[in-house]
Amino acid sequence: MTLLVAVAFSAIASPVGQLLPQTGPPSAVLWKDQLLCSSPGGATRYLGALYRGSFDARLKRIRDPIRYETWAQYYGVTLAKLEIVGDRILFHTTDADHYIAPITALPLIEDSTFGKYLDQEAERILKLAGKENCFPYHGINDLLLDPVHRAADYTPPPLPIDHRNGVFHSDWYKVETRQVVAMQEYIREARFSLQIAGPNTVRLFHAVAGKLFVSVEPDYIGLPIPTPEEKVPKAPDRELRVGKLPAGFDGHFAAYRVGEKEYTDYLVTRAGKVFACRPKGEAELSIEPVWDNPKRKVYGVLRDTDGAVYGFGYVGVTTNPARFVVKFEAKPVAKAYTMTAPLHFEPEDTYREAYECARAVAKAKK
Repeated sequence: MTLLVAVAFSAIASPVGQLLPQTGPPSAVLWKDQLLCSSPGGATRYLGALYRGSFDARLKRIRDPIRYETWAQYYGVTLAKLEIVGDRILFHTTDADHYIAPITALPLIEDSTFGKYLDQEAERILKLAGKENCFPYHGINDLLLDPVHRAADYTPPPLPIDHRNGVFHSDWYKVETRQVVAMQEYIREARFSLQIAGPNTVRLFHAVAGKLFVSVEPDYIGLPIPTPEEKVPKAPDRELRVGKLPAGFDGHFAAYRVGEKEYTDYLVTRAGKVFACRPKGEAELSIEPVWDNPKRKVYGVLRDTDGAVYGFGYVGVTTNPARFVVKFEAKPVAKAYTMTAPLHFEPEDTYREAYECARAVAKAKK
């Protein structure tokens, strides 16, 4: 399967000449002859969306992509994650929740009259069959970080009585109630990333309290909330590994796996740093920095068709056409390329950035 993953920023100039992000950090996948790019919305102006268009490395033209509604919001921390494995696609939605859906379901959320017609027809057919939702793949993070089949890897302390939202205004509220709300608030800000692990499982990367927990979990995504315990998927072998987070590993991150039996997970942080995460022994992880250049921050990740993984970013400000790409390996070396497509300071710029990055990598391989 042809697979390429990329992440990009777009930006808009403020009246004082500074650059403000137009959207949050998006993620893109080159799948067969299609380039898909998922982006969280901007901090103030935009909701996120998923874009898809044809890709041809021989052409400089940036084709206008089809837009899909994902309603993803951006609060300044979340990194988008787009992944295609087999016939399934994983992407972020509102509040950084996830969908894992058949790739054939994408037309149902196309942002067009045609897409709305398909959605209505699918809903009508499903209602006749006694079903309610034509796109039942909404993901809820709660069951990943606070699962029902085992104890959570991290449990925050109960919120105090004088909680800032005014929820707890007397001793009448029990510790258990304050504990539930504390977990809900923690999940909203938790640092974690997902990968598709198998037909019914996901791989969870959870950074908390100076440690990284990596485990295989049931694919809770798509379950109705609440879900009766007897209908929760059977828990697989967790394959749990835990490692100490090194200094400088701060903020949210996205995890990209390279290799199969002998593999490395590359963790790209919101600050543009890259860390290599490898298994150590039977239950431990080794986490080491492989890229930390304040003048060349990695804003994007690209998975090539041969399995190699690259990071790319801007040199200077985003309006400067100079870009760089760096292969994730023991001693990464940055190589320059130039952004040739004009940016229009709109959310679709993320698609244009991903397209140009894909072209640069394809050109370098010749």
